[in-house]
Amino acid sequence: MLAITIDEEFQRLLPPLDKRDFCSLEEDILTYGCMNPLVLWNRILIDGHNRYAIVTKHNLPFNTIVYH
Repeated sequence: MLAITIDEEFQRLLPPLDKRDFCSLEEDILTYGCMNPLVLWNRILIDGHNRYAIVTKHNLPFNTIVYH
């Protein structure tokens, strides 16, 4: 499995989901799986921080797209 790095400085630039939206996303992923791949630049997560938090919390499978 590819090691994913969370760049905290980059993550702070992204607007967080409010609790209601995060719970809705979590419910959707638990029901249907993580349908959208996480996007990485090399090994740094650039899109999918909320999805990543959910899939790691629940030990769910996910796909990635890696840009170099």
